[in-house]
This record gives sequence, structure tokens and C-alpha cells, in this order.
Amino acid sequence: MEVSLWAIELLMKERAREIVQRCGCRLHETHGLPCKCKMDALSDAGMELHPHHLHRFWSSLVHESPPDGAKWEDHDATERGIFAAMVEDVYRQGPAAVRKASQLLLPHIRPQVAGLLEPRESEAPKGRPPKRSNTRDPSWFEHERTRTAKRSKTNENTRKTHKTTPAG
Repeated sequence: MEVSLWAIELLMKERAREIVQRCGCRLHETHGLPCKCKMDALSDAGMELHPHHLHRFWSSLVHESPPDGAKWEDHDATERGIFAAMVEDVYRQGPAAVRKASQLLLPHIRPQVAGLLEPRESEAPKGRPPKRSNTRDPSWFEHERTRTAKRSKTNENTRKTHKTTPAG
């Protein structure tokens, strides 16, 4: 069974590592490969490290040679070519299409011109004002308390009708 070269490199680095106090088993936890203490335990028991000690991911990787340079596409050049072809199509459609395409592209190319700048900072921040002042914006609870207090005062000031009782 084949194993990835990357896994073998990681195992070699782990094998060369020195354990100061304790292993921590990081390689086992993060990559599914035996850590230094596991490899030492295997060698002390006279056993060899086999692919079944590794997570199956490391043997499922495709082992191929890199593609030929002639077959490999330059994706940036391809995308530039596609974009250039789209620009030519827009030019052929006329001024209205150019205007609409430029309106669509403007926010992406020049956000400062399109009016998509970062919002300004609040001029009246919440909390205590500077210069050691004791005044501050009221909390929600304080705001609600004063609002309900004002509401109850207005109800008290409403005109009350007195019931008249017939004299009798």
C-alpha cells in the first residue's frame, strides 16, 4: 500500500523531534499520524511502522506526476482573455451598453467615486463624554423610566369631569 510523501516527511520530522516533558500527541490529533511517543513504543516493542498505523487519508491520495507544462493552462491569462472578449462585446452593442456596464463595474473598481466609502464615525458617541464630565447618555432602563414618568404626568393633567349628584 502506498503512502503520501508528505506523510513520510511529517513522520521523519516527528521522529527527529525531542520530547522535553511530554509528547502531547499533536501529530496524531491533527493529522492522524503516529506521534513520537507512539513510534518510540512501537520500536521498543520491536515492531515496525506499517501503513495501517496511519489514517487511511494518507494512502488515499492520488500519486501522479505533475502535469506537463504544455498541458497546464495559465488561468490568469484565460480569465483576462474572457474579460477582454466581454469588453469587446459590450463595445459592439453601443453606448447604452457601455454606460450600463461601466455603472456595474464602477463600485468594484473605484468605490470612492461610486459613493461606497466607509461610514463616518459617530460624532456623539455613547457613554461618558470626555474631560471627566459626570454627564452621560441615559441607559435604556433610565430612558424608559423617564418616558413612562412623563406619560403618567400627562395623564394626571388631563381634565377630570366631576360627577354631580342630584341634591336631594
